[in-house]
Amino acid sequence: MPNGGLRGKFLSPFDHHQPSGGTMSDTQSTPQSGNTFSIIAIVLGAIGFILLPIVLGPAAIILAVIAKNKKEKLANVALAVGILGTVIGMILGAIIGATFFG
Repeated sequence: MPNGGLRGKFLSPFDHHQPSGGTMSDTQSTPQSGNTFSIIAIVLGAIGFILLPIVLGPAAIILAVIAKNKKEKLANVALAVGILGTVIGMILGAIIGATFFG
């Protein structure tokens, strides 16, 4: 086969060369826009309604602020759920505590 035949057009599974347009490190190092911090904050805020709002609520708020700084799409929702989870969870805790121990 002459030099530059089919080898330049098709890559075999054993060939480690990238086609023109970028290297492997370029495609792996591009930042992905995700909602990881927002989703974790929403989950923590929702759990904070029922369980340990004094701990999980502030953790959700902190993660939501980090998500807002990273410009995640769900950051505002996460912040609202974190704040509401903290406040409503503490109110529910006070009501339940007063009912059983008051």
